[in-house]
Amino acid sequence: MFNYFSTRYAIGSVFNPAPFGRSMTQEIKDAILIHLIGASGRKRLYPTKYSAQYIQQNVSALYNFTNSDVVNRLLKVSGYYTDGEFCRSIPGTINILTDQSKIMHGETNIGGFQLHTLSLLTASMLDNRFSEMTTKVPGLLDMLFDSKLYFYEKGRGYENLLERLVLHQKGGVSSLGGG
Repeated sequence: MFNYFSTRYAIGSVFNPAPFGRSMTQEIKDAILIHLIGASGRKRLYPTKYSAQYIQQNVSALYNFTNSDVVNRLLKVSGYYTDGEFCRSIPGTINILTDQSKIMHGETNIGGFQLHTLSLLTASMLDNRFSEMTTKVPGLLDMLFDSKLYFYEKGRGYENLLERLVLHQKGGVSSLGGG
């Protein structure tokens, strides 16, 4: 969502875009600032509170955002999405961004929520050969997301094969080296 509030191409991309662009309003910006300052009175997800001065100096694009900035900022955000992922079926998500790239994969029986996973998107973006392989090896995605083979729900103490591959590709698996 912060990509939408930014005035630069800092990260510049959103992945499997959900309708967060619709929340790019001054009212939402004000609610975010109130939360960051710690003035909402609600339970906080993290203990740090930021001063308005700190936010203005370090996140001026958010601090100075007005509803008239929307069109200009949307032009600076590009999107990537996995073919078939569930957000594509939410009304209003398809045309939020003008620049969107589809990440293709082979035929699969897995659902739109699994196609929406960050691990699948990351694997495809890290190396195009992964997407090519899913096309050449029928049922590969089905196997990667099969709970009897390589897929585990979070919090079960096991690691998904796809997440392990992504970590290894980026060098995040100390016992194996990286990349």
